Amino acid sequence: DTGSSPGGPPPAQSSATSLGESEPWAPPTTVLAMVEARLERLDPMARRVLRAASIFGEHFWRGGVLALTGGEYKASELDDWLAELTRREIVQKRDVSRFPGEQEFVFRHAIVRDAAYQMLTDEDYELGHKLAGEWLEKAGEHEVMLLGEHYERGGLNARAAAFYSRAAEQALEGNDFAAAKARADRALVAGVLGVERGRLHLLLAEASRWCGEHEHARENARSAMNELPAASDEWYGAVAEVVEASLTLGNVDEAKAAIALLKDTVPAAKVTGARIVAMARIAERLVTHALFDVADALLVAAEKEGEEVVAKEAGARAFVFAARVARAKWLGDLEEAATLAQYAITSFDVVGNLRNAAKQRHNAGFALVHLGVYASAESLLREAIATAERLGLVGVAMEAKRDLGQLCVRTARRDEAVSLFNEAITGFALQRDRLGEGRARAYLAGAHHVGQSYAAAEEEGMRALPFFDHSPSYRAALLGLLALTLADKGDSENSYKMGTEAMRLLEETGGTVEGESIVRIGYAEALRAKGDIEGSKKAVIEARDRLLARAQKIRNAEWRRCFLGAIQEHVRTLARAGEWLI
Repeated sequence: DTGSSPGGPPPAQSSATSLGESEPWAPPTTVLAMVEARLERLDPMARRVLRAASIFGEHFWRGGVLALTGGEYKASELDDWLAELTRREIVQKRDVSRFPGEQEFVFRHAIVRDAAYQMLTDEDYELGHKLAGEWLEKAGEHEVMLLGEHYERGGLNARAAAFYSRAAEQALEGNDFAAAKARADRALVAGVLGVERGRLHLLLAEASRWCGEHEHARENARSAMNELPAASDEWYGAVAEVVEASLTLGNVDEAKAAIALLKDTVPAAKVTGARIVAMARIAERLVTHALFDVADALLVAAEKEGEEVVAKEAGARAFVFAARVARAKWLGDLEEAATLAQYAITSFDVVGNLRNAAKQRHNAGFALVHLGVYASAESLLREAIATAERLGLVGVAMEAKRDLGQLCVRTARRDEAVSLFNEAITGFALQRDRLGEGRARAYLAGAHHVGQSYAAAEEEGMRALPFFDHSPSYRAALLGLLALTLADKGDSENSYKMGTEAMRLLEETGGTVEGESIVRIGYAEALRAKGDIEGSKKAVIEARDRLLARAQKIRNAEWRRCFLGAIQEHVRTLARAGEWLI
């Protein structure tokens, strides 16, 4: 431990001692002035040693002080003065040292260090911190923030910025997003330029994304795109951040513009793991906004062009698995989604990517919820929540809680579900994540419907609808739920309106990440409520056949049984088919 940072002195304590003698309590400025007066009575050489030592903080080293005194002392003279200051109980030796072969000392009282530090001239302050940084770096100091602070105070801003950048990278790797952002900001203020500046904006975008600050993520990702060389690995990462932040905030046009720029650059770009990761990340997000053709083209290109890279690099392979999970969910192949998510978890775990492993545990849990495999789903979702909260992954935690709420609805724990949905709604709103908030509200509407609170379900569903203006697949699912709700409520006219629009969107988009069965049974019930008996029979046949076709793809017999027998809308579909087709 190096003690206090090299910045200004720490706050004064409620009591202080000076030169080994007790002092009564006094306001900090008075105490500091008294200590300074006592230091002034020391020999000038002793004061010089103390001023040099104070630049390091409360802890300092013999070699460091010797370096800062500019060679004016012989080593033996410095040793004499350190011995004298030790005898006077102003400083004391430590039994162990941070740096092997260097005797470490510590000020006996922090306020003495502060007083000595306050006595530095501006010239000595700047030169001292410069020399302290150089000495510490040579001695093997590993606290890069400390080195950056010394160099910044020593007027070497470029060197300070380099160390702040390294400190920001360390904080991001350690999942301390607040520290990562603060340190990156310090590097930018210190004057980092060129490519390094672009890399810092990319780091800020990533840190902001993980802690749910999507506006900041988009702003920094756009800056990174502008400052990084086009087609470089980092530039691809910046494009992925722009797409993800823009889609989260509901700006589809901005995301499309970034993708167009990427597609124009692809032919000249070398296939690398970073490029594969970026393309897979973009494809994964595009699926949720019904941009399936673009997503699939990106994913196919990544798999085809980067086949060798994906085979060799577990990190790239993990992101490709994650994109395949999204594709499988879109196609309604939930067993495949759950299986691929497990592969992704393993791949992310291998490379130590805990954040994305948590995301895939959530995805696996989501798939299992919609298969009706509730025990396994709950275990994965709770594990995802615990990991996300430990790592500070606000968005991941909210998504997993929202899906855990859906599981609670399906397992007759409605009060717990409503609590989880309300927590998710608040969390997503704070993040300005419109899609996340909309889905949580749609789930809450579903909870009210299951509880036969049809008016509340309609109200919450209508409140959620505007959140899906740019997400037709989720809009279709919500409209299907509203059609079902209004049919059960007895509002046949509006039920038909909602059901018809839901089916139009389902057919137009070619699929939906979730809720296909709700759309189909909602439409069938709407036709029945409107009095179109033949139409309702045709619709329920299509709903039943599509459901059975999806079930047929599930190889695990137990999962297939759960899929058909534990999901409310599936049970209702099969029951209505039995009733209406007699």
